[in-house]
Amino acid sequence: MPLISNIYLLPDSSLFPSRNIPLKVWLLGILIVSLQCRIIFFIIMTAKEDREREKTIRETVGKFFFDLAKTAFTAMVVGGAVALITGMENALSYAFLLGAGLVSMILLASIGYYILKHK
Repeated sequence: MPLISNIYLLPDSSLFPSRNIPLKVWLLGILIVSLQCRIIFFIIMTAKEDREREKTIRETVGKFFFDLAKTAFTAMVVGGAVALITGMENALSYAFLLGAGLVSMILLASIGYYILKHK
């Protein structure tokens, strides 16, 4: 039999009145409480990390849609406007390109705004 089994602790009387607790039981209780605290801390940290991860993903996707809106504006709206100003032939197709560029820019920017501002 190990020597530690014969050692008894006398805890504070306010916690355990009139009882002797074996050291093994006392250490086991401390271990259980410690593990419970670690599990609770892990759950809290996991939830916090998940919120941070969701926030980062939301910001990245929102920025992506804003970049798409900027690209649509640059490619379609500016290109169509320059073609119309310089008097290129087929003005109707360039006017359509200008309108499609404006609509797509507004749509993509709205999607990016919605993603960034809503959960």
